Amino acid sequence: MRSLLLAAGFLTILPVGRNINATESEIGRSLGWFPAVGLALGGASAGAYYLFNTIGLNLLGDVLAVLALVVLTGGLHWDGLMDTADGLLSCRSRERMLEIMKDSNVGAMGVLAALCLLLLKVALVIELAMPDKLYILVLAPVISRLCMVHTIIKFPYARKKGFGGMFAHHAGKSQLALAALTGIGLTVVIWPVGLIFVGIALLFSALLSWHISRKLGGLTGDVYGAITELTEVAVLFMGVLPWTML
Repeated sequence: MRSLLLAAGFLTILPVGRNINATESEIGRSLGWFPAVGLALGGASAGAYYLFNTIGLNLLGDVLAVLALVVLTGGLHWDGLMDTADGLLSCRSRERMLEIMKDSNVGAMGVLAALCLLLLKVALVIELAMPDKLYILVLAPVISRLCMVHTIIKFPYARKKGFGGMFAHHAGKSQLALAALTGIGLTVVIWPVGLIFVGIALLFSALLSWHISRKLGGLTGDVYGAITELTEVAVLFMGVLPWTML
């Protein structure tokens, strides 16, 4: 329970786990509970859509399904996406890209990346069809957090110090096993078809992580956030594909 609260306190703005006097090692080991926190986020997203859909405000429900995640996470991963876009799209040296990503100021590429992400997410949520739509909205944050755990554990950390290093240096196979058990278990219970999404999302995030790791000599906390958001988009995209025609 202590690790779950620490995970929730890190990934969300909810007032839980923040008063726990935890070591860096304990915080790092909370990584295994990230998919469980993803379930709460997904439930809030699906709930926002369902609430407004029942009163006929479908488009508003679609937009709020996306914004619910932004609000509940405090834009944590969006910030990582913007910093990553500023760094990687600068096309500079490895050292310079890492320096740009560490800068608290957001550049043009970061703003553009966030805008594209917002438009993509809203458009994809609009295109999702019921009843699978609710299942996908619930599971997208679960699957993306599972992919984040896999990324953190399987790829090297690029900096000597950094907030993301708490997870990269203190989590291991047991946290990955817990995350996999939680993420896959939730998928089987909620929507078994989603297991296909889990497999493809893991492959997508691994390839993306490998590509970025080659450029930066490893990954950073910002990259973890970017990969999480992009994996969510990938899950939503899979949800709009005409699977029944395959």
